[in-house]
Amino acid sequence: MMSVGGVWLMKLSIYIRHDYLGIVNYNHLSNSAIQ
Repeated sequence: MMSVGGVWLMKLSIYIRHDYLGIVNYNHLSNSAIQ
């Protein structure tokens, strides 16, 4: 059974990954629109 800290770390890593991918996709769309 995972500890509460482990669960929070897993959730945090997922949120960070989604935020990072969202930023990359946003930058890619912005660059495509400029060109």
